[in-house]
Amino acid sequence: MSVKQKIIIALIALLVITTLTYLYIFSPDVQLLKATQPTKTVEAKIISIIGRKNGKKFFEINADAIKSDKDQSDIEVYNLKKCKIYDEKSEPVLKDLYAEHALIRQYEGYIKITGDQDKPVTALIKLENIQKGEFSKLKAKTIVIRNNIKKAYIENAIITNKKLTLYSDNIEIDANQKLAKCYPYPKIKTPFLEAKATTFEINYSQNTLMGTNEVDIFLKNNGAKIKSDYMLFYIDKDRLELKENVKISQKGKFSTAEKLEYDNSTGQIVLRNNVKTIIEKGSAFLREDTIKKIRNAETKKILQSGIFVSCDNFYMNSVNGDATAEGSVLILQKNNRAKSDNAFFAENSETLTLNGNVYVEKNKQWLKTQKIIASLSKEEFEAVGNVQSEIKIKRKR
Repeated sequence: MSVKQKIIIALIALLVITTLTYLYIFSPDVQLLKATQPTKTVEAKIISIIGRKNGKKFFEINADAIKSDKDQSDIEVYNLKKCKIYDEKSEPVLKDLYAEHALIRQYEGYIKITGDQDKPVTALIKLENIQKGEFSKLKAKTIVIRNNIKKAYIENAIITNKKLTLYSDNIEIDANQKLAKCYPYPKIKTPFLEAKATTFEINYSQNTLMGTNEVDIFLKNNGAKIKSDYMLFYIDKDRLELKENVKISQKGKFSTAEKLEYDNSTGQIVLRNNVKTIIEKGSAFLREDTIKKIRNAETKKILQSGIFVSCDNFYMNSVNGDATAEGSVLILQKNNRAKSDNAFFAENSETLTLNGNVYVEKNKQWLKTQKIIASLSKEEFEAVGNVQSEIKIKRKR
């Protein structure tokens, strides 16, 4: 017999063995015949398996080896390559999956896929609108899929796409509700922020990420650090909403409020309801070259003093540095205080403007007016509209 004939016979034999193995494992008709046979193990190498649930594709697996017992309670697959997992519409939700080992219970709709520390499970995962139909990169230690109840569990996961990178020890995915719960202390990174919390809940149909308890955020473009008990991140809009014990700190400034909103497209930070701000030094609003130009000793002293500001709402723009205090504005600095309906600071001109029912008191001397414009760089002060004042002059003895 020639070498060529031997090769052909070997290939035919391999094809027959593979076909019989597939029928032995997955055909219900063959399963009935096996019921009276003694327990034994079926093994095969270099195989492809397509699993179905209720007539629809559940998985497609390519592997180096497979092993199963007679009653198919456990089907073990080794060295998985370019595998796919499908949803109820027979569309892939996981593809290009590579792993060391998988345990399959096809008739229960159960797959457990595992890797190891040196060679984790890798795949592309589809999370609905977060990538608008595209797949995210997934790296994990373990993936458990329960197709019969449309749920999955991922352990030690890193998910990466164009919008964000998510790190979580545990992720529970509910395909029915289109939710992914991440815990404990998961983290996300985007081009403009880093955030962590006790738990994250991703609603991937609405494209939102909710963080609860011990929320901690760092805004990269302005260095602001934010803490709260609740966060809602609109992933596709790069917009944040925070509430409950909101605290924000940035370059010598610290604020508290009931709510905070941030829009990365405009760089606008909005603090709402019962806003209180502490500024370590008045010079925090001025440029270094401006501070050096100031000659007045009293002005220098004031700029070294801390300032307390309270208002209803506070707006800060991280792009141009402008800030607006709105509603019941109160400014305190040692023996000085000012009240107004609104206050606006323009960083470019380094000018502070108080508007509406303005009252300024300094060393028990006071002034009432409708508007005050104070140029900090020029050390100029202007009161406009119905000015009233009381100035006490001490007599020399």
